[in-house]
Amino acid sequence: MTERKAPGWLLWGVLLLIVLAQTQAALAKDLKDGPFVSGADVFAALLFGVWLLWALATGAWRRVKWPPLAVGALVVVAIVALGRADSPEAVKSGIVDVAQYILYFVCVYLLFANAMTSETSVKRVVGLLCVLTAIMVLVGLAQYVMWADPAAPGETFRRVSSTFGLGEVIASTPL
Repeated sequence: MTERKAPGWLLWGVLLLIVLAQTQAALAKDLKDGPFVSGADVFAALLFGVWLLWALATGAWRRVKWPPLAVGALVVVAIVALGRADSPEAVKSGIVDVAQYILYFVCVYLLFANAMTSETSVKRVVGLLCVLTAIMVLVGLAQYVMWADPAAPGETFRRVSSTFGLGEVIASTPL
């Protein structure tokens, strides 16, 4: 059996993609300005394009690990649903959804599945993902506890009512 060997730059690109995906930075944050497209989305598309050109130029496309068949079915169903759209807004939204399904479930899957060809690369990807996720959860928790409303920094979580009355319960309970 032929061993799949990914270029070293692909693993570094995937690691950078994981770092970029931890932010909510976007090209348009309000729907009136356009769909939500993050910097990670743009980088993923560029990285996929470069990897695809590399795979085609080197003949590595013959050894590519493809996504499951269900992913193709999901994209086909999304396209069929797009054909049933009843308004121009629904068509725009459907096109964005289909593009995101293709980017996330096909392109990014191909990047990750073909970059992680050894145990070392899997450990690097999973380790980075775990560290960044822990950092983001701790940052989110600190923001949640320290201030509930960025417009009113004096308002802490303990003084703001939240979903299902959780804020009220915590506010009335001594810590």
